[in-house]
Amino acid sequence: MSPERAKKPSESEVYALVVGKIIATLRVQKEWSQEELARRVGLTQSTLSRIERGQAHPDPFTFKKFAEVFGMGVEEFHTRVNEAMEATKRATQGATKKASDSSPWWEVAIGVAGIVGLVGLVSFAVAAILEEQKPDESDATPPDASPQPPGPKTPGGAGAAGTAASGRPRSS
Repeated sequence: MSPERAKKPSESEVYALVVGKIIATLRVQKEWSQEELARRVGLTQSTLSRIERGQAHPDPFTFKKFAEVFGMGVEEFHTRVNEAMEATKRATQGATKKASDSSPWWEVAIGVAGIVGLVGLVSFAVAAILEEQKPDESDATPPDASPQPPGPKTPGGAGAAGTAASGRPRSS
């Protein structure tokens, strides 16, 4: 099929790519498999795979579940998606240097770089947005290397009352 005859993606399809890339990137950061994330969200692994590839959209309930599983509110998750869409748009316009006013930005990106290029731009934009929003590691306080004084001892020698020797609460 010639490039002229290739179907140009809609903004909805580009949005699906961005959402999928964000979900995949956050999943990898958490070091979860697709199966693990799918279980946490309540999807099948194959459905999650389709979402990550931009071939399916999560419904509003599933979008909310993704936000919760990644430890953020729906608004924060939605803001990340919108920022990644804007970053993709800026990267596309920067790559094309002169986007046509008569064509949507995502069509210009396809014309210039093809679908592989668009996926690359989406990946770049998502990575930039997520890297920008990572907590600054220099703000984290280093773990205290000094030994901690032992807690009060109980007759059984298990340490503080109510905890097992492992430091976890005892189960009754």
